[in-house]
Amino acid sequence: MVVVFNRVKSATVIEQEDGIVLIKAFFIDTFHEINLELKVNINEMLVVSAEADMVRTPHPDCPKAATEVEKLCGIRIGPGARKAILKAVGHADGCTHLADLALDAFKAVIQANFKIQKQEMTPEERLAKFADQLGGTCYHWTRVVKK
Repeated sequence: MVVVFNRVKSATVIEQEDGIVLIKAFFIDTFHEINLELKVNINEMLVVSAEADMVRTPHPDCPKAATEVEKLCGIRIGPGARKAILKAVGHADGCTHLADLALDAFKAVIQANFKIQKQEMTPEERLAKFADQLGGTCYHWTRVVKK
């Protein structure tokens, strides 16, 4: 057996001061290594800064797509975000892999926000809020909790 392709993606969310979270995400596969850093205002779920580094690419012109990453600034994480990401960095001057990584980073922020909110809520408040927000997206919150 010969491995012909491998891909790994990761996103880490770090809580900073003043309601800002830093997302450090990377995408590594057989042909690429891409790093993405986003800063998000967690209270508004709004991207306030974005940087990308195309460390390894299959073609010498691929790193030019990283200049498009600034277009992620101002995108609100929530409904419509996928379309906004694709428009910002997934178009002909962008990179499908950078768009994929940005989407994963957005999903990581959503998950992190649940943990951040959880710290400030009573168990009853958590149950009601999370059942409402996650019902229909997760087996547990749809069938077990939300009745």
